[in-house]
Amino acid sequence: MNMNNQKGFANIVLIVSVIVLAGVVGYFVLFKKLPEVAQQTNTPTPTPTQTKTQNPTPAPTPKDETENWKTYTNTQYGFEVRYPDTFTHKTLYEYVFFDKKEQIDAGCNDGIGKPFCGFSFEGAKRYTSITKAIEAIPVGSSDTLTQSTRVLGGNSFTVVRRSSGTDFQLFYLIEKNGLFFTFFVQQSYAAVADQILSTFRFTK
Repeated sequence: MNMNNQKGFANIVLIVSVIVLAGVVGYFVLFKKLPEVAQQTNTPTPTPTQTKTQNPTPAPTPKDETENWKTYTNTQYGFEVRYPDTFTHKTLYEYVFFDKKEQIDAGCNDGIGKPFCGFSFEGAKRYTSITKAIEAIPVGSSDTLTQSTRVLGGNSFTVVRRSSGTDFQLFYLIEKNGLFFTFFVQQSYAAVADQILSTFRFTK
């Protein structure tokens, strides 16, 4: 009888031991595998966002203000220039005067007894050097001359500024084959003179 009880107790202990062992093994298997599974989880690679490159907007082409200007051609000396459509021109001897129509009609000329026109061609004369050409510019007792170089429309002009106090006039000189072409500019026409002379070109 005692023998049977001992066997039964031993069986119970064995069963309990198996259950405990199975629980311990199951615990370790379960909780040891979880980190491994977590480590094996593949993190999805983010898809790179493609930024659409926009082509730069081209800068607007500057408007050529001289495009619709009138053209003056001098066949005697072989050159041409364009001048504002609000201007007209008048020839007197070797001079060619450019100014607003009302100024031309009022009789502006080279300053002899009348006001200067705003812009004028003073003729082409032969000199041995630019120095000699500058020396031919009329100078008053209170006048001073300063000289510079300006490139307009691909042409290099010698610019002489004749000053008296705050007043000044400009003389633009350009040479070809020993001939010096001279353009006279009133103070208030200095800006438009640069535009006019940027269109200057020799025709022969």
